[in-house]
Amino acid sequence: MSERINILLATSAHEARTALLPELQQQGWHVEVAGDATAALVHARRERPPVVLLDAGLAGGGALITLKRLRASVDTAATPVLVFGSSAVTAAAQFQAAGAGETLEGVDAAAVVAAIRRHLAPAAPVLTAPAEVMANPARMAALRASGLLDSTPEEAFDRVTHLVTRLLGAPTALISLVDKDRQFFKSQTGLPEPWATAGQTPLTHSFCQWVVCGREPVTVNDARLHPVLKHNAAIRDIGVVAYTGVPIATVQGETLGSLCAIDAKPREWGTGDRDTMHDLARLAENCIARAQLMQQPPQSAQDFDHFVETAGAAIDGALGILRRHGDALSRTDRELLHELIGEYGQNLVQLNRLIQVNQLLR
Repeated sequence: MSERINILLATSAHEARTALLPELQQQGWHVEVAGDATAALVHARRERPPVVLLDAGLAGGGALITLKRLRASVDTAATPVLVFGSSAVTAAAQFQAAGAGETLEGVDAAAVVAAIRRHLAPAAPVLTAPAEVMANPARMAALRASGLLDSTPEEAFDRVTHLVTRLLGAPTALISLVDKDRQFFKSQTGLPEPWATAGQTPLTHSFCQWVVCGREPVTVNDARLHPVLKHNAAIRDIGVVAYTGVPIATVQGETLGSLCAIDAKPREWGTGDRDTMHDLARLAENCIARAQLMQQPPQSAQDFDHFVETAGAAIDGALGILRRHGDALSRTDRELLHELIGEYGQNLVQLNRLIQVNQLLR
């Protein structure tokens, strides 16, 4: 019995559905229809269809934005996306630059079927995230301004990765800052040589790039089975098999990298693991905020608010870990978390003083 082929048709136009559905179904393909951008993204990431048909006139966010988001997610980065419709050819250069497999003029069922058949063959491996996202000028400027790239190890960051390994029982944890062509490890616990000494890898060895690119958590129980990550050289050269990573950002919201946990064998990451990683990422972001403060004081009331919110979120994160893990925490870890809460509280007091001084100087 042949394997069922699922096609996602993303269109809000009744005429397109009427023209395409009968012909696609006649090929023996199962077709799911998504009526707007949100539904298309959710379905594509959940079901990972072998081909997505994207109407250039899609409602709910626009076809070009939808295409870019499909390319930015590790779950759909390798999925061929065929763009069709009256405006597909006029905007063909934009769609192709964003990663469209083909652009098709109008709604020609025969041409669409032929294009699908061309793209059902195994695609070339996707080895790195889209350069357009990774080298975004605003993100690059924030990464440089942080002063963290190629900086020496710091206890504040190392405490976070040590907590990751102990709380999740993972052998390796990283705070990875993702540049346009490499990832630099601001902190590392359990990373094997020669990578530990190098303190960085090219993006061919990076899972964290996908956390940054999609600006969302990435969790993989066995990367050797993942359609995109199975081609990543970190599996072969570093022994990365199970991975869970959470974005870490500046107070202004620019994603700099990932806090991640790694295992050399398959494992199921539970909800508790993901919640703990979210809380620990807030601690890492507070470390980044403090580094930002060292580089440049807040320039506006909004900046002050962002720094205060980041310190408050770090306190909430530490309290969340204490509540979630309770008596299972070692005495050392409980004392460390209480110490961090005290430090973050002092940060809030210092920020409040800065706010008062800033107001007096106005």
